[in-house]
Amino acid sequence: MDKFNSATAMRLKFIELSIDLELRCYKKHTISIESLIQAGLEEFEKHHRDIAEGMKKDEATQYLEYISDEYWNLIDKHPDIQRKAELICVYTILENGLNRICSICEYCSDNPVKLSDLHAHGIIDKAKKYLEKVIGIQFPKNKALWIEITKIQEIRNCYVHKDGFVKQGNKALIEYVNQSDYVEFTGELELSINKGFTVHCLELFERLFEQIFSEIRKQRI
Repeated sequence: MDKFNSATAMRLKFIELSIDLELRCYKKHTISIESLIQAGLEEFEKHHRDIAEGMKKDEATQYLEYISDEYWNLIDKHPDIQRKAELICVYTILENGLNRICSICEYCSDNPVKLSDLHAHGIIDKAKKYLEKVIGIQFPKNKALWIEITKIQEIRNCYVHKDGFVKQGNKALIEYVNQSDYVEFTGELELSINKGFTVHCLELFERLFEQIFSEIRKQRI
């Protein structure tokens, strides 16, 4: 990167710190929301259990059946909606962060090829191709890390474009979901996100950005 100087190094460091701060803020927020969801569920259970205990057995059974839909919303539907929104939101941090890195690399490089000149399947794939082929960094150093991030990309796309369903022929993604502690299938290849998935994604993104910035700095040693 021919135009790399102290001012550019400072700008790159600012971007690195900014991305790291955003990832840590989202992680803290996500953990807080999960705690609120759990506390709300426990409060709901206690409140209605106390009411049912003051009833006759048949009345209590009918009462608990009556509130079962509300309970299902609290234990399943509401957390699922929240986790879908979190996935879509944190994925934009990955895309925007990679775009910012590519932007400063474009500024520092005399190579006429720009990010916009490349063709790829999605923003993160294009950024990978640009950083590897044009800038010449080893991206990513950990191949398993990148493979899992592409699976997260596919899960995000399933929610955005396919209402949360995975295509029958996507064997690699189906295998990933079946082996994951954080996502599972409910019904016929319909995705469901479990507690901890958002934090897991954020930690993977943190590791990826650490590797990218490390590789960029190596070029200036």
